[in-house]
Amino acid sequence: MLINIVDKVFLNNGYESVSFEHGYDDLIIKLFKPKAFENKAEYYLVVECKKATIQHAEKLLSEWADALHLKVRESPVVDRVFSKNCTMIICWPELAITSRQVFQLEEDRYNFKKNVISYSSEELTDLIGKDSDFTISQLNDLVGQGNGAYFQRFKEKSADLENYYSLLLKIFIKIPFVTYVHDSKRLFDLDSSLVSNLTQRELGLYEFSMGVDEGLCDEEVMCEFL
Repeated sequence: MLINIVDKVFLNNGYESVSFEHGYDDLIIKLFKPKAFENKAEYYLVVECKKATIQHAEKLLSEWADALHLKVRESPVVDRVFSKNCTMIICWPELAITSRQVFQLEEDRYNFKKNVISYSSEELTDLIGKDSDFTISQLNDLVGQGNGAYFQRFKEKSADLENYYSLLLKIFIKIPFVTYVHDSKRLFDLDSSLVSNLTQRELGLYEFSMGVDEGLCDEEVMCEFL
């Protein structure tokens, strides 16, 4: 289940699990808060259904989400921060939730913000196969694989990209603290790339413009150019 991967994402990136009784047999529910040394004030409530259906998704929208908020809020395991700073991360098979339900859940900000990570069995199997601890560093390494080819195929919505990459990007988008760290080693020299594609005439104009004194007025620049 996706919640097992998300569990690693939290536990290996500065969060700890908080145990509480919820009483929902159909759901797997995990509550996370930052470790004391992180100096953060936020909670995450992660939810996945054991045998998810569209009907379960509807019940989560109409009943379970708000009831869970109340149950956790009244529990002694959280403090006052929970009510104002908690995000629900909903892990759900894409075949068991409609786009309308995803929209309704994510647009419903009552009690707390809700982010839905929908996934296919192919995506999940492939990501599990990476056998990673899913630290931020490892997540960045995974998203950087393929030297940009995977991301390009993802942007083009290629039908053959039903692998870990599309699910990985959803994790980056839906879990707020999972951020992409730019690696300068993967960046190319933009100036050199642009210059290499200039014609001889354009190159002459480019070299002239780069050598112009910024303090010159338009007339002086024109005279120097002529």
